[in-house]
Amino acid sequence: MTAGRPKKFAEPSSPVTVTIPHRILRKLKELDSDWGKAIVKCVEAFPEIALDDKKKVEVVKLSEKAGLIVIGPCKYLANIPWLRLLEISPVRYLISIPIGTDVASLEVALMDLIENLPVGESSDKSLLDEFRQCISHYRRTEELTKGEILFVAI
Repeated sequence: MTAGRPKKFAEPSSPVTVTIPHRILRKLKELDSDWGKAIVKCVEAFPEIALDDKKKVEVVKLSEKAGLIVIGPCKYLANIPWLRLLEISPVRYLISIPIGTDVASLEVALMDLIENLPVGESSDKSLLDEFRQCISHYRRTEELTKGEILFVAI
């Protein structure tokens, strides 16, 4: 037995400093008197954060005739300067491309990303390839359309 504070978690962990609103701190205290354990409980309570059990790319049905492509996080998508990811729920994103951008341009950009991905990035490669296949399928079957969404500044 070693001297000092007992381990909080049975896995590797690190101390962090964060700034959190007081109302959130009050809610966290209701979950656990220990801030770290309360935060862990919150994160583990949301299955959508665990992407291992969820598709990384999916078409979410909006109506009988329309769906929306939603993807998980991928740091390499930031390498496409004109593409934006809009977070709609924890680790779930809509894809935004500028008006007038051809869908084939997105497909080519994804192929370039996949081709130039560093070795060992299998999770991101899997997402990028799945996203590219999704775009390709809907483009080839002429079932892919673009539309505009209204945004407001907040």
